[in-house]
Amino acid sequence: MDLYIVVLRLFHIFGGVFWAGGTFFLIGLLTPAVKASGPEGGKVMQNLLGPARMSMLMGLAATLTALSGILLYIQVSNGFQVGWLVTGRGLVLTVGAVAGLTAWLIGALVVGRTGMRMSALGKEISAAGGPPSPDKLAELQMLQERQTTWGSITALLLALALVGMSAAEYVFF
Repeated sequence: MDLYIVVLRLFHIFGGVFWAGGTFFLIGLLTPAVKASGPEGGKVMQNLLGPARMSMLMGLAATLTALSGILLYIQVSNGFQVGWLVTGRGLVLTVGAVAGLTAWLIGALVVGRTGMRMSALGKEISAAGGPPSPDKLAELQMLQERQTTWGSITALLLALALVGMSAAEYVFF
């Protein structure tokens, strides 16, 4: 047993479970409940996704999952050997890997940044006291829509990555 591979797999699996599970929970259950709760729901999201909370942990889990996945992919493909890449296992694992890395990029470049802006805007609105200005409210709604759209795309990509990772072992051609 290769300890290096075991450690990489543990990081990959546990990080992936937290990242994908958190994404599915946020997109499928929490976000709709928060929207239905109005302003009180926004406070919950602000506390949950603040800079030192879930958003940081999700980013860390996603990054550990992506990095360990890249290292595992290099190992299993024998350094990107074309003969392995064109096998059923290689193709399915590659599709899953590309989906996962795309989800990571979207999370880092769009979802994470949007969440940080939403958090900052929420703090601005709270500090001002009273109801938000129409401009702030419009920006917040736009950010929420962006977060929901790109979060849903990320969730779909993570689902594809999970299928690729779990099915690759069983595809032969």
